[in-house]
Amino acid sequence: MAHKVKRSEVVTEWRGTIESVSQYGIGVGTIVLENDGRVLRRPIFIPYTAPGDEVEATILEQRGKYVFGELKALLKPSDNRAVPKCPHYGVCGGCNLLHVSYETQLLEKAKHLTFLFDRQRLPVPKELRVLPSRERHHYRARSRLAVSFKDGKVSAGFRKLKSKEIIPIKECLIVASEIVGLAKALNAHDANAVLNVPDCELEATIVVDERRKTRLLIPLDGIAARDREKVIAFFDALPSRDASIAAINFLADGKITPPPVDGASYSAAGFSFSFQPWTFIQSNLSTNPLLIETVLGFVTGDSVVDLYAGIGNLSLPIARKLTAGTVIAVEGDESSVLLGKENCQRAKVSNVTFVYSPVEEYLAQNPLAASTVVLDPPRTGCTPGVLDALVKAAVPRIVYVSCNPVTLADDLAKLKPRYELKELVGIDMFPDISHVEAVALLEKHER
Repeated sequence: MAHKVKRSEVVTEWRGTIESVSQYGIGVGTIVLENDGRVLRRPIFIPYTAPGDEVEATILEQRGKYVFGELKALLKPSDNRAVPKCPHYGVCGGCNLLHVSYETQLLEKAKHLTFLFDRQRLPVPKELRVLPSRERHHYRARSRLAVSFKDGKVSAGFRKLKSKEIIPIKECLIVASEIVGLAKALNAHDANAVLNVPDCELEATIVVDERRKTRLLIPLDGIAARDREKVIAFFDALPSRDASIAAINFLADGKITPPPVDGASYSAAGFSFSFQPWTFIQSNLSTNPLLIETVLGFVTGDSVVDLYAGIGNLSLPIARKLTAGTVIAVEGDESSVLLGKENCQRAKVSNVTFVYSPVEEYLAQNPLAASTVVLDPPRTGCTPGVLDALVKAAVPRIVYVSCNPVTLADDLAKLKPRYELKELVGIDMFPDISHVEAVALLEKHER
């Protein structure tokens, strides 16, 4: 129960019960305002609170219909809370649900999906569940690590919440333990090892494969050309401190050096997939097979076009299911296409054709004729050209994979004139983070 506040009053504090968690991981309650005799119920957002918490909060600001505050006192914690087991939680900007029990996270993510689809008048066919991650902690095999060299010292970790400041991490429950170990190794460098490195800052991309080996991609474009050799020399010496490092590459002026030889690899659905730090993968490798299994359950017919196909994570399992059918895998990143072809050759899969092309250009030049179209676009969703092509093609089935429910619901609303939502499955690829993966099955309207 929230207390009532007159509109004319200067509102500085609020007491009440948190009812839910927003899609951004922030607890939401209801503040009751009185304005000229009218009672107004407005949402109030309080970070680091969980559903059922009774709290006292300080009001920070009101923007339109929304009120924002910060937690002043936890009056009565709910059973939906968990004790964060990370020393950096609340300071680091990496995760935002570590204080919420995992069961509650799954329920709240299902509510987010349902809310976003209801808002677009897309009825969810049945009660929605979010399938749990197969690994609870240290599940992320790909991450960016911020590294700063200043005054003869190195600092490696993640960005502070709402800041560019780097937090030298000692622990992280999200990324693979090898990534934490690498950060610790960097932070333990003595002054002599860093002495010749110029003051600079970069964000390294790190991947960990199924053999627990790490590979690094170090961007050099923000570093003066005269200083790059010193940075390269520093990182080239890293394997002597961290035995898990299998390869280090550098990116400058659009070129990767030294030329990549062998890639990292992971296994899923009976296949081995090669990848590199600069190619997209599903970073939760332990739950990736569940994603593939869900997609396969929705694919029918003897011809599939896989848009935004990457290295073939979905294309190869689909090809095996089709046996005598065909898969066209369209991808706009050349290195991903080359790795996809390599993955096909190694698995002796002959019914997949990789096409190197931006998806919108491919659809503008090729009639879309397939039993099923599978697409897994970036977080920004599909471009208008892609959506227009899907509407015009009116293929029997679309399987849309998304890591952003907001753009997923927006895109499906634009496809609604031609397609009907038949199934929606949530998959938690991001424990302790407010993101959620979703797989939607659409079928052409019968006319």
